[in-house]
Amino acid sequence: MPFLYVRIVKAKISNPDADSSFCAKLVIGTHSTKTKSQAANKECDQVFTFDKEGLNSASLEVSIRAEKKVSDKDATEEISAGTVSFDLQEVPKRVPLDSPLAPQWYSLEGEGSPGNHIMLSVWVPRPMRLFRRRGSLIPAG
Repeated sequence: MPFLYVRIVKAKISNPDADSSFCAKLVIGTHSTKTKSQAANKECDQVFTFDKEGLNSASLEVSIRAEKKVSDKDATEEISAGTVSFDLQEVPKRVPLDSPLAPQWYSLEGEGSPGNHIMLSVWVPRPMRLFRRRGSLIPAG
């Protein structure tokens, strides 16, 4: 059963408000989840797993959301700091024994996002076939 892995490492926000916290929101079709809220420019390093067979979209959107407390209320207001999109057909496949896919910086697009970036990696583990040679199992890429 194939899975899609998304590792959110860190977001770089160019002009963060001092009283705001930030989270990354991942959306694939009707599926969505988000990271824990963090102070601006701090590492969150969270990995998310999606069952590819249950996905109803061909793209992944990752957006950074600023969460700001509304004055005199317990409510928070969410403001987008930008979005990056991935075509799921273009996501690299990795053999499970390979080293983890190195995260990369991506520029966020959208209103109010100049200079905002996110460090993340997206991959699909490729099933590993094994064959026997002289009594030991060897991975066949």
